[in-house]
Amino acid sequence: MKGNVIGCAVCILFAIVYIETATDQEFQALLIRFSVLEEKQAISDKRIGALEKEIVSSEKRIADLEAYTTLSERRVTMLKRENVRSNHRIDALEKINQLYLNTIIALEKSLSDKTLVAGKEAKHRLTEISTRPKRS
Repeated sequence: MKGNVIGCAVCILFAIVYIETATDQEFQALLIRFSVLEEKQAISDKRIGALEKEIVSSEKRIADLEAYTTLSERRVTMLKRENVRSNHRIDALEKINQLYLNTIIALEKSLSDKTLVAGKEAKHRLTEISTRPKRS
């Protein structure tokens, strides 16, 4: 009977040691998995931090580009206005040139050759008077 009790006690002891070893191995495996997960979490946190910094810098760039776009649109509007003004000036100068040309053509038609010769002589006299030195 003592042998049976000792045998049962030894079996129970082996069972306890086996269970403890198995739990210890599982605990070690869980500890290893946990440390690996912590490392992965740290790497993920670093990536998230880098991405957040990139997002902030991208938002700043977007804000700068929006400000530049606003300034560019104002500049384009101003240049369009200047272009319209220049076109109006060019049109006005072309109209004035056309009026002068029409006036000259009309005068040439209305004047005879004799009048043109007399006009040239008068013009020559006027240029002589205007080229004389002025008195101080």
